[in-house]
Amino acid sequence: MGSAGMDIGKVRVAVIGSGAGGLVVCHRLTSPPSATMSVTVFEQTDRIGGTWVYDERTQNECGISIHSSMYKSLRTNLPKESMHFLDFPFATTGQSFISHKEVLEYLDNYCDHFDLRKSIRLKTQVNYVEPVTRNGKLAWKVVVEDLEQKTETVNEFDAIAVCNGTGIVPWKCNA
Repeated sequence: MGSAGMDIGKVRVAVIGSGAGGLVVCHRLTSPPSATMSVTVFEQTDRIGGTWVYDERTQNECGISIHSSMYKSLRTNLPKESMHFLDFPFATTGQSFISHKEVLEYLDNYCDHFDLRKSIRLKTQVNYVEPVTRNGKLAWKVVVEDLEQKTETVNEFDAIAVCNGTGIVPWKCNA
């Protein structure tokens, strides 16, 4: 088994995805720093931000398809004053309806402010998740692939948070 999140005596949590949801889960599980919690965030792209990352390509350098509803001139349809995290407000200056670049910058700042990057494994795709029983307790087998090294690792976690968003796989109506 791999060593991701494998700290002896700690509850090992895998978080799949480093968009807004994955970052919040990571922050809540690691703040304040816990002697009993070990969190590993798996992100298949080369940066945090999820849906807020604008990319014109349809495939990234690792061969992963890019499915996004993001477009170059997108602005939020909610004022920033109502979409910030409670413990990390947006700057009080500037427009209320901000660009996707500003949201992404906010997520980067959030990640840095709470020192979350140390828990994030970029360019790491989760290929398989399966419940297993170890010593009478539920655990999770998580198979990940390092997209740069092209190596696969099997890890075991006590809990999983799936934060890969609702639009990760495009849905097509067959009607």
